[in-house]
Amino acid sequence: MNRAMETVDKYSRVACWNFCKNQKYRKEILILDASLRNFFLVNLPVDPHKNITLIQVQLKHLAERLERIMARNRNTSRRTFNRS
Repeated sequence: MNRAMETVDKYSRVACWNFCKNQKYRKEILILDASLRNFFLVNLPVDPHKNITLIQVQLKHLAERLERIMARNRNTSRRTFNRS
């Protein structure tokens, strides 16, 4: 990403009549574009699966904690009714 930002910044400073530099930066930008497209097509689909797995594990832990809290509250309420 930094390389892309630097290339675009350099390209924006080139005068429109400087054909040689325009062609050079145009090729660099096309290469970067292809690289970014490849990155987003290949690498990003993997991350949602990883995130979903992490979320599922966290939800499982939260559900277990909630069950323990609810069980503790049920036991406490039973003791209260038994004392009355």
